[in-house]
Amino acid sequence: GASVTVSGPGGSSCTATADSQGVFSCSLGTLRVGADQTISVTQTVNGVTSEPATVEVSVGQGTVAAPTVSMTPETPSTDSQVVVSGTAPTGSTVTVSVDGDTVCADVAVAEDGSYTCMVGRLPVGEHEVSAVATLNGVASQPGTASMTVSQGTVAPVTGLSVSPSAPTSDQSVTVSGTAAPGASVTVSGPGGSSCTAAADSETGAFSCSLGTLPVGADQSVSVTQTVNGVTSAPATTSLSVGQGAVAAPSAAGTRSWPW
Repeated sequence: GASVTVSGPGGSSCTATADSQGVFSCSLGTLRVGADQTISVTQTVNGVTSEPATVEVSVGQGTVAAPTVSMTPETPSTDSQVVVSGTAPTGSTVTVSVDGDTVCADVAVAEDGSYTCMVGRLPVGEHEVSAVATLNGVASQPGTASMTVSQGTVAPVTGLSVSPSAPTSDQSVTVSGTAAPGASVTVSGPGGSSCTAAADSETGAFSCSLGTLPVGADQSVSVTQTVNGVTSAPATTSLSVGQGAVAAPSAAGTRSWPW
């Protein structure tokens, strides 16, 4: 019939009444992780409390809850600086991966259980984000989320050049430069001339021929590139086209004088 008090790690405690055989049992609930932690037990009989009996217990890490995962902005473009954030067990660290590649390793979880990872810009398409929390050497199952990145602003082409640099009206003019790899390039020149080209899939280099151009000084050539349906602002250059060879006139029949 003794009143039994059990005190455990981290302020845990419970009480029980011993049965007629002196047997007692009570639950301390879950305990904090740690080695050689003390459990102390006293009994009180007729108002007199015993010295404590003690036992040592070592508590290992159990299952770690998976982090939550959210992205900002929710609908990013290739212009966006993507941030992954969420919650995870306090005291853990979080590793964030995008499409299987680690982008933030061992991010410390704040006291309020939050974590943040700066991912940066991502290419167009569907991306899978996962986050794993590790606490006391035990890793959680991954928390996952997906996002779709759309095409943002497309920069103008660079390195425009015209060949020959000072053409005449009987010379074919070629325009070249560098665009985004695989971009569709449109070149517009004097007199309604135009041509299209696909930029090299690795280097982005492109070249296309406007053919022969009309005579004129400081005429504009405009070049745009289109990537994933988004067209850039034009890049421009100018050229002057000189007169090419002039064909000799045809001669009609001749007659001598006097008629």
